[in-house]
Amino acid sequence: MLEAKISRLPMGDDIAKLLLLCAPPNALKELDLSDENEGEFADHFNSLSDYFKHEMIALALYYANRNTVNFIKSNSIIRLLYISPEVVHSLVQLADIESFSETEGLLIEVAKDKKSKAGKTANSSRVNNFNKIKDELKLYWQSHITSTLKAPAAARLLERSEIYQASSTKPTHAVLARYVREWQK
Repeated sequence: MLEAKISRLPMGDDIAKLLLLCAPPNALKELDLSDENEGEFADHFNSLSDYFKHEMIALALYYANRNTVNFIKSNSIIRLLYISPEVVHSLVQLADIESFSETEGLLIEVAKDKKSKAGKTANSSRVNNFNKIKDELKLYWQSHITSTLKAPAAARLLERSEIYQASSTKPTHAVLARYVREWQK
């Protein structure tokens, strides 16, 4: 024989306990709920309109059922409560929003990862081009420019060279002068 299950409408203290048991710290902070102000939170909940109560109950149920540990911790409270169809509707909407939000977050992470890899590849190619022109300019410097020439003057001669002019990667005058100082050492 089945026993009749006695259920009641959720009250502020039920919702505060559920949230304190199951909600993540950032959610508790956002709700301004802590062990110290649990009573104040419960009183505030009890003063809300039915719409906002439904939303808050749905939020508490959402956190209570996000994982098995929370489900077990909250079961003794939830099994005594009457959950109205309005609350179920709010819970479904909340779950849909959270699902969309998590999916959107994952898509953003994937896009960032792709950009990061593309950026690294592009930067790597750019660095390789600079290294290639640097090596070619060093050979030109060794064979065509006096090593005792001051760096800025040697840099001007490098800028006039055919290698530099034909290159798609053109280091600035200051960078060329820095290269010359490195090569002179």
